[in-house]
Amino acid sequence: NVVAPYRLGQQLLPLLEKGKDSTGKPSRVINVTGGDKPAAVDLDNLQAEKGFKGLVTYTHSKSILEGMTMSMAKEFEPKGVMVNVVFPGRASTAMTQAVSTKTLPGVMKLFYPIMKLMFRKDNGESAAKAAKSSIFGATSADLEGVCGKYYDTNCKETPLHKTTADPATQDKILDAVKAVLPN
Repeated sequence: NVVAPYRLGQQLLPLLEKGKDSTGKPSRVINVTGGDKPAAVDLDNLQAEKGFKGLVTYTHSKSILEGMTMSMAKEFEPKGVMVNVVFPGRASTAMTQAVSTKTLPGVMKLFYPIMKLMFRKDNGESAAKAAKSSIFGATSADLEGVCGKYYDTNCKETPLHKTTADPATQDKILDAVKAVLPN
């Protein structure tokens, strides 16, 4: 959820830089977050060292992605590439359909029946709604030249969690990502 988007961005950067030359508009990188709302980053648990806890670990990895995206934005913006993060919201997908009591931590198991109702099959309706913020991030004229922002499921700019918004945390996340990349 974190290393691959950064590595892909790095590999595509030469082409993304040329994007402005061909269209007159900066290229865009949109990273898609998930889980719930912006959540805290635990720098001592960047690779689930404290254990894998299903949706909690998934949400944490997406918070880490948000921090990495902000570092990526600082790195790419001077090169004419705008980087932002979007939250699509909840959707009934293969992943949410696969949630079971085994993937839920502790007290969340009590909420399993409610979660099954929230993520019941809906013939793609919730997925279509969830796509709205990604399409907005990639195509909206309102975001021309906008970099390093988080947009929620309603396409509204939303603040990151205070730990994720901290530049020192963002730097540590990026350092951790770069440490696992091949030279």
